[in-house]
Amino acid sequence: LNTLAVRAGLKYFGTAVGEGQVNDATYRAIVNNKNEFGSLVPENGQKWQGTEPSRGSFSFGNADIVPNIAKANGQILR
Repeated sequence: LNTLAVRAGLKYFGTAVGEGQVNDATYRAIVNNKNEFGSLVPENGQKWQGTEPSRGSFSFGNADIVPNIAKANGQILR
């Protein structure tokens, strides 16, 4: 889809990525395919409950998942 979108003059075609599903091989293969998705958006990992699960306790592990995937694949992060 990304390849077709770019050919049609769009900047990219993207998708939201569920951090909890990236360990599924089929899901990950589709997300990693830049021909399908030129942009990735974290589904919930960078939201408040994902970065501060309890007051004063911060965790950025899930927040880093999608940016790391996008960087490794040369995809845009939104």
